[in-house]
Amino acid sequence: NNNGDVAGSMFLDEPNFILQPAYKKNGVWNPIGWFPAANPQESSFTTYSISPNGVWVTGQMSIGCCDFRTFRYNTETEVLTDISSPDYVAVAGYVITNDGTIGGWADDEPAGGTRRIPVYITPELEIIQVSPELPELNTNAVNDINASSLMVGDFDNQPFIYDGITETFTRFDVPTDYETATFTSVSNTGVAVGYARRFGEFGSLLREAIVYHPDLGSEPLFLKDILLANGV
Repeated sequence: NNNGDVAGSMFLDEPNFILQPAYKKNGVWNPIGWFPAANPQESSFTTYSISPNGVWVTGQMSIGCCDFRTFRYNTETEVLTDISSPDYVAVAGYVITNDGTIGGWADDEPAGGTRRIPVYITPELEIIQVSPELPELNTNAVNDINASSLMVGDFDNQPFIYDGITETFTRFDVPTDYETATFTSVSNTGVAVGYARRFGEFGSLLREAIVYHPDLGSEPLFLKDILLANGV
């Protein structure tokens, strides 16, 4: 974050190369630890985000090989919270805000498959779907949340913005000649950025940066076009 706080990992048992979630605050690395039911030798984790104020850390942690849950950690109280739901087989937190709201996905595993639904998790740990309908494809997510509760991500390979205040969900078109697009981040001034993706020669995947703000138009623009229009 802007204070230099970092979400990451550190050793729990260095000789046996067993890691644990951790964060760096005020220049010092601190351990988060594991869920009490998780055996570190059999479980896994990913630390995804620390809040702008440095109070909260979130990510995903498993209990055993396959029971994946979201964790939320308070760096002031040192409380580690296990977030799961009987409605979902897995939950992941990608971003966390100053009040402890988490953005990410929840998998309801229809018919034994994978269907990651973009969701946010309230400070009271309620898991809320942002889209008015369920996705058809298997990977979707809330990737970022700004200070005004604007959430961005991808839904069925299209970029979206969800306004948590007005509860408005807006999907945007994928640029012409591209296969998919996503928003990966949104600033506190409402500028959403991400990328569009298409296949190049010999099946290679190519990405092109996109930018959206209502002042720029109704659909995302390529960053290169904005730069060219401004003489760069």
